[in-house]
Amino acid sequence: KLPDNTKKLKKMLRKLPADIELANDEVLALIDTGSHIHAADVDVHFPDYVGHVRESSAQRRGATATTAGGHQLSNKGKFTVSAIAGGHQVKIPFNNMQVQLPILSVREMMDKESSVLIEDDTGIISNKRTQQSINFIVRDGLWFMKLKVRKPDGSPAENESGFGRPGP
Repeated sequence: KLPDNTKKLKKMLRKLPADIELANDEVLALIDTGSHIHAADVDVHFPDYVGHVRESSAQRRGATATTAGGHQLSNKGKFTVSAIAGGHQVKIPFNNMQVQLPILSVREMMDKESSVLIEDDTGIISNKRTQQSINFIVRDGLWFMKLKVRKPDGSPAENESGFGRPGP
C-alpha cells in the first residue's frame, strides 16, 4: 500500500530499488492496487512515444486523477507502449499524466480478463484468455514490473494485449 502522506511517498519513490538493474531500453513500472488507470509521463518515461499521444475522451472532459497524497493530475491524452514483460509481448494503454514513475493499475488489468495475485513477497498477473503469466518484482513492500520497451511502429492506435483495458 502506498503511503497517503506526500512526503513519505516522494521519499519512497526516491529510494526505488537500487538492486534492480535496468538496461537503457527498460523501465520499471509500479503495480498499484489503488489506481483505476495506467499512467505514465510520456516525456519522461517513454520519449520515443511522444508523437504517439492521442486525444482521449478523459482529456476532452478535463478528467483528473487524485494521487495517494491528494494531488490532482491532469489527463493529457493516451498512448500505447509496446514492451516485453516477463518474456511476453504486451501493449499497455497509458494515460499521459505527470507521475513520478509509470503506474500499472491492478483494477485495469483485472478488467481485461486477468487475475492478479499479490502477497507480501510475491505477485503475478495471469491472463485467462492468453494464458500469459508475468511475475512481479517485489521490493520494500511494493510490486513492480520491468518493461523492455520496444520502439513504436508508427501506429498510435495499436490493439492492446490482454493486460490493458480497451478504449480511450
